[in-house]
Amino acid sequence: MRAHPPNPLATLLCASLLPFAALQRGGAQEVPEDLIGDEHVREEFGVNHFTTPSIRELFSLLDELGSLPYDTLQRETPDSIARDRSVVALVLGTLISDGFLVVQTEKVSELEGIGRAILKQAKVLGAGMRVTKHTKSILESSGLGEWEKLKTELAKTQSDVAPRR
Repeated sequence: MRAHPPNPLATLLCASLLPFAALQRGGAQEVPEDLIGDEHVREEFGVNHFTTPSIRELFSLLDELGSLPYDTLQRETPDSIARDRSVVALVLGTLISDGFLVVQTEKVSELEGIGRAILKQAKVLGAGMRVTKHTKSILESSGLGEWEKLKTELAKTQSDVAPRR
């Protein structure tokens, strides 16, 4: 992989999505679906509107930036998975932020690669099933060029990790 200078936008998005990994402390066991929305579990893992901002808000902020230079901002996806779960969580957060960039710049050809890399990292954290839950709709929307619908579907995924709004 080639080295890139830190991308402030990617860093912000990565940091905002780290609670996703916090839900999976310890082994790679799935968190039961009935506990995902439990406010006590969310509080225990520090998942709140400060640590996990609204995906809709993130896209709104990206819209305010105007046209983004995808070719300048893009990074290569990692070929391997780290042994340290905290590093996996950081890589996952970075890949998710790269996914936001792909969607914002409407680079349909890049979406599948980012999606596969996200799934690969999420499986290590025991979150593979929740990640795949929305995959079909996301890929269909991107293939049809329905980017607003895709953004809506991405916002729906937040219910798996974020507090109720």
